[in-house]
Amino acid sequence: QDKTQTRSELETGVLPVGSVTRSGEDPENKVTSIWVLQFNGTVATSTLVHKAEATLSPDVTEATYTISKTTNQHTYYLLANVYDSLLPALNTRLDNFQGGFLSMESNNLSKGIPMIGTWPGAATAGAAPEEGVKLERLMAKIEVNITGRFSGLNIQSVQLRDIPKKMFIQQPPTTGTTVATTDEDRYNILTPLEPYSQNGDSYIFYIPENIRGQANKIISGAYEKAYQNAPYFSTYIQIEGTYTKNGVEQADVVYELYTG
Repeated sequence: QDKTQTRSELETGVLPVGSVTRSGEDPENKVTSIWVLQFNGTVATSTLVHKAEATLSPDVTEATYTISKTTNQHTYYLLANVYDSLLPALNTRLDNFQGGFLSMESNNLSKGIPMIGTWPGAATAGAAPEEGVKLERLMAKIEVNITGRFSGLNIQSVQLRDIPKKMFIQQPPTTGTTVATTDEDRYNILTPLEPYSQNGDSYIFYIPENIRGQANKIISGAYEKAYQNAPYFSTYIQIEGTYTKNGVEQADVVYELYTG
């Protein structure tokens, strides 16, 4: 079986604007750095005027960063565990940033799971404001638990296939919309994804959300949840293994399970 969680179900604690507090060494809460993006207003045409980074080393639990002083309402985005090469350029419009993506060509999570938070406010002189910013993971969690294994089945690998390589800045649509079938550039189709962590027959993956719409062709039965009925580029679990009997290998097998 598998359990899929969207990023809205994986929120972290509150971080104060002006400083960054680490929330533990749990992989889901790991924070190694936070970038602050400052837009010079709250309307769509506001532009990015300042970027600053706070980096947390293993022995530091709090770090400060600078933002441009203003008496007007600005829009601040906090991006945690994101490489600077993925950040928007100065003068990027707020609506273009909010409607865009962050690319992940390799799904490298060594810095931690990418997270995002936002705060509209005025950064006046003096002490940092105490308003909190809640960080939200930009990825979905897929947990695969293999139970009731057939006797003689030796599992060699558990991977995900058809992984998005771009993360939505804002929440993607969840109902009533089928994502276009021609956006192949958003997907790293040829490279399988190894588990982020493994404990026995339990595997955990983190991937950018992949909401492909509904497969209305499925009538009944799990056997119909296969590639021929799935929307294009739907993420699926691929389990490879061999069957043995009396210590002799009998057959190689591949199972493909669609998380929807």
